[in-house]
Amino acid sequence: MAHLVLKEIEQENFSVDNLIENLSYKATDGRVSQTDFDPLILENIFRKTIDDLKIINDKTKQNIQVLEIECQKEKDICKDKILMLENSYKDSYDYLSVLDKRISNVSTTMSDMGSQLENLNRPRLNLFESHKTAKYFDKFMDGIDNSGVFADDSKLEQAAEVIYKLYILSNDLNDEKFLKANELVLKKYSEIEIKLFQKFHDAFYKNDRKEMKKYLNILSNFKNYQECVNEFIKNLQMAIKNSDDLFSEIIPLCAKTNEIINEVFLNNERIMEQFVKDLFLDRVQTHVSTNLEKYRETDLEKYLDTLYLFYNKTKRISKELSELMKISSESTFFNKLLNEVFQVHLKDYVNLEKINLQNKFRAHLDRFYEKIGHTKKTQSGFVSNLLSKQTSEIIDDRFLSHDVTTLCIDDAKKSINRSLLLCDANIQPKAIDDMYEIVCQNLCRDHLYYSLDLHINALSSVDFRQEINLHIFPFIKQMNDLMYLFEQFTNVSVIPPVMNSPYYQKIMNKLNQICTDLEIKIDNSLEKAFTVICNHIRHVLQSEQKKPISNQKTMKYLINQPLHAAKQSK
Repeated sequence: MAHLVLKEIEQENFSVDNLIENLSYKATDGRVSQTDFDPLILENIFRKTIDDLKIINDKTKQNIQVLEIECQKEKDICKDKILMLENSYKDSYDYLSVLDKRISNVSTTMSDMGSQLENLNRPRLNLFESHKTAKYFDKFMDGIDNSGVFADDSKLEQAAEVIYKLYILSNDLNDEKFLKANELVLKKYSEIEIKLFQKFHDAFYKNDRKEMKKYLNILSNFKNYQECVNEFIKNLQMAIKNSDDLFSEIIPLCAKTNEIINEVFLNNERIMEQFVKDLFLDRVQTHVSTNLEKYRETDLEKYLDTLYLFYNKTKRISKELSELMKISSESTFFNKLLNEVFQVHLKDYVNLEKINLQNKFRAHLDRFYEKIGHTKKTQSGFVSNLLSKQTSEIIDDRFLSHDVTTLCIDDAKKSINRSLLLCDANIQPKAIDDMYEIVCQNLCRDHLYYSLDLHINALSSVDFRQEINLHIFPFIKQMNDLMYLFEQFTNVSVIPPVMNSPYYQKIMNKLNQICTDLEIKIDNSLEKAFTVICNHIRHVLQSEQKKPISNQKTMKYLINQPLHAAKQSK
């Protein structure tokens, strides 16, 4: 029974209740519920199982004690080993430090010895090179310019090295007796330089960058080296096609060119900057000027849109190239290029923007009044002599247009967005203020004020003795809707760019003045409208009081007529 109990205890899902049930079942063979069940048998089994559990517990405690003792011994052994390793590491570190000092001393000594040997050997080498150069110069003195390395085209590199030294030497020899030799040296110098140019071009067209680098290093000592670099840059730029989508070709070309320049040139950063500068001031500037000038005189709106598009694309390309070339964010290289490319078009940009905005506003208003068949009577943007004249024209809500207001505000938003990109930061607030004044003048004063003045004038000419039909009330509701659009435009598009400038208060004053003037005009129109309504009601009452109330039809008219006037006023 003990081994069964031990097997139950060692299970992971051990349960005391299950153990007791199993013992009970096995001890009685499942006859616990029968009448002949003997409880003493079950008691004996439980007592024996308890004794077995005590024995198991004692053995387990003994095993635990033995394991604890062994663990402590292993712990002590590991501790001793760790102390030994720490001491060994410390000794090794000290030995390594001593060895490092010895290596450093030996290295310093070897370097000093190398310098001394080089100093001893350099005069000998210089003497040898000078002697070889002098021998070649003697040949040129004798009129022989094709001896030695100069006679073998396969030794072009050595010939370039010799002729460079001869060229320097000839510049120091100004005596007449060296004149013929100097002329021969200069002639041979030019011939070799041309050959080197040709070798470099051949390597360029074969895309042999190793050869390109070799001949560029040789040419760097020659006087026309920069011409070779310019020709190299020009040939690379020829990869750009004369297409309308020039800007899409710039980044791939610059990425490829940057890879070539980094591999071929030693002063790669300066050469890459020269390549980008020539690309911007030649191809980009020509592309921009050609496409802008054709719109300047014929379509000012298209001109400004194209200028904005080109400037935005060029600025985005400049940012990508700055990351490609790893130019510091503090560098002004690309800002200067942008200014040079667009300076001709930006110097009068603000004036053109204001002229275009003014023309568009006038065009919207002229089309609107032409559409409704109205001839506007204005003088400097205000109603002139209109309030004092009678007019037979019906004045209703046709004179106020939601579409015109929306078009004007959209055009103004577009102009302001362009100015935020194309204007210098120091003149942006003034430019926005000037454009806002154009909006106030053309939209508010020449359209909203004018429409309201027409209604006020119409109220003055209303004959209250006739049946009245007032349009002023729906007109005022429409006016409020349009003023909400104007205020929203001011708060969202105009105020944020000028928030920290002196023009903020100036613009707010204009907005407040527009709102105040409109409130005064609306109050005046409402007062006149109520006066007309009251006069009409009084006239109807007075007229009807003079008539005898003869029938039910007359009574109904007297009741409904004031109500009809009141409804027309709502």
